[in-house]
Amino acid sequence: MPGAASSAIIDHAHAFDVDLAYPAMTLESADAGALDAGANLALVGDELLQFGVATQLGPLRWRLLRLWRGRRGTEAAVGAQAIGDRFAMIEADTALSLDLPLAELGGEVRILATGSGDVDGPVATSVTLGGTSVRPLAPVHLRWREHGAGAVQIPWVRRSRNGWRWSDGIDVPIGEEREVYRLTLVRGDGGVRSFETVEPSVVIARDVRTGGRCCTWCRSARFGNRRARRSRCRRGTDDGRLCIGDQTSTRLGLPLLQAGQAQKELTHNEALTLLDLAVQPSVEAIALDTPPADPAPDACWIVGTVPTVAWTGQAQALAGWTDSGWRFVPSRPGMTMWSKADQAEARFDGTRWTVGTIVASPLVLGGLRCSGHGVRILLHLRTEAWWTPRRARRWGRF
Repeated sequence: MPGAASSAIIDHAHAFDVDLAYPAMTLESADAGALDAGANLALVGDELLQFGVATQLGPLRWRLLRLWRGRRGTEAAVGAQAIGDRFAMIEADTALSLDLPLAELGGEVRILATGSGDVDGPVATSVTLGGTSVRPLAPVHLRWREHGAGAVQIPWVRRSRNGWRWSDGIDVPIGEEREVYRLTLVRGDGGVRSFETVEPSVVIARDVRTGGRCCTWCRSARFGNRRARRSRCRRGTDDGRLCIGDQTSTRLGLPLLQAGQAQKELTHNEALTLLDLAVQPSVEAIALDTPPADPAPDACWIVGTVPTVAWTGQAQALAGWTDSGWRFVPSRPGMTMWSKADQAEARFDGTRWTVGTIVASPLVLGGLRCSGHGVRILLHLRTEAWWTPRRARRWGRF
């Protein structure tokens, strides 16, 4: 069975093989437009997903590819399926919604279903009412920011079931009676400290923060809480942010839009801002540990190995100043930057940044091979006067 995958991007790595009940049943592929309109929605185990490609392997067996995972707030069930789990297509024209009393949440109901071919009578099954469809969605994009005097600020972004689509550019409505969050800080000595707030942010003082190891936070509502994933309170990535699951891209840490999240335009624009720093970059200087006091907008630096102040925890990252403060892009092997201070190219080899070093095999100048396969050459280009005919005879010619 397929393993875990991101719910924010299309899953091209995994596939589901399903066996239909009758040979007359068929599945159809769907293009991106049809999927966006809700086509090919299926329940596999406890995960709702959509599939773009359906290939028949046998009389009953089909393979589902190009998957849209974790639909409608079922991210927690992604990758939790086992062989033999249920598979059911969800179609709006045939689905029936049952309105049950809220007192039934947590209990079981017995459902009877019958069709024209059920000559032995209706089929009965028991269903536990977990309240998944009415509980609030877990918040996303948890961050960890130094707040001054040793305190930290932890902001996040809320989600709503009324904001699945981003079609009009406005913020998603809450869709609930109230907006309350509960955050629990677990300390290294086993102690627990809880916070409640009506704002999507909390500030933890220095004395409370000390010794904190991990935290959980959830959204509270009338029908119960929806817990988010457990998160470490120490810096989880090189850029000092707490990344929760698949909410950022793997290479540059670009934030990914989550289904039903509020303020989608902020997350989208944040990703564009980081790309603006990382694509065709030039930096003022390399290996600076202390942020400049008055940086110009859009100016960038390569952080040193022992950064301080606002750059703490951002060792060797690309730091860029924007209208909304510092942004950071983690360094990756092979990254190259143009250093204005050195008037040379800098390259990151996975361990450190080097300036002015050309790595090539072979090196070809003017159509002639100058290095590689035992060819050695000495270049001295400080002054044109240094290269004289006499020295040319002594050192050789190109």
